[in-house]
Amino acid sequence: MTTDWAIILAGGEGSRLRQVTSTAFPGRPKQFCSLVTSRTLLDETRARVALSIDPHRTLLAVTQAHRLFYEREAQELPEELLVEQPVNRGTTMAMALALGRIRRLDSSAVVAVFPSDHYYDNVPAVQQALDIAFHGARRNPGRMFLVGSTPDAPEMEYGWIEPGAPLTNPFAGDRLLNVRQFIEKPGQMTASELVDRGWLWNTFIIVGRLNAFLNALRLGVPFAGRFAALAAAAPDLESERELAARAYRGTPTSGFCADVLTKWPSLCAVSRMIGAGWIDVGQPGRLEIARQHAGLRSQAAS
Repeated sequence: MTTDWAIILAGGEGSRLRQVTSTAFPGRPKQFCSLVTSRTLLDETRARVALSIDPHRTLLAVTQAHRLFYEREAQELPEELLVEQPVNRGTTMAMALALGRIRRLDSSAVVAVFPSDHYYDNVPAVQQALDIAFHGARRNPGRMFLVGSTPDAPEMEYGWIEPGAPLTNPFAGDRLLNVRQFIEKPGQMTASELVDRGWLWNTFIIVGRLNAFLNALRLGVPFAGRFAALAAAAPDLESERELAARAYRGTPTSGFCADVLTKWPSLCAVSRMIGAGWIDVGQPGRLEIARQHAGLRSQAAS
């Protein structure tokens, strides 16, 4: 019997949006800012994830330098659910530390990884795509299942997924697909071609059995794979913190997309998300679009 877990990645510096946040929220990374609604991006993410996964099995990965901004979460969360990195070394190390923690708590877990800086017009559409990804992960223990959004523009700052043939899965119909390859941040002409060819935007929501993630780390970034194994073997949180303090010192920054997914597409599949209105709130133009959409939603609800 498997149990569903979540990791919310909230350790980034928010540098792409600093020109906006530095005025209204000096020194505060974007995930801790109320940029789209009255709640912070992190609070919005936690509420959205809680619709699908028990908050008591949701880990929050942060960076110790931001402690001032996540003090409330640090006081509220059980200690084992707060994953504090010594420094920010990118998504690969954040995931390795969190996955090692989950390995100690529940070795049979199915894990979903979520960024903390996204906006959605239609949350039920996200939940549906996530349900399909979880279903795929339970039936395919060696694969990681991404959530891919149907594009409506040739976005050059997003990662893109080329979907392949559908997986044989009566529950998912044609919504669960193999992955042929990934492309990160294509040029304008290429992005327009990808829209026409039916590629999907990579939301970086990833679902898989714990061992599928750990295997991907070992193959793509061996030092992160070794670190995850050591973190899993740590006898307690204090030992894990000491291990992390040593391991992070001098460790290069690594992005899970660039260093794992793009190198090993055969380990991946994709759940096609339709009608969710997904926006990565990563630059001022997209932030303004998200604010407009949120305003329209608020007007429609009132």
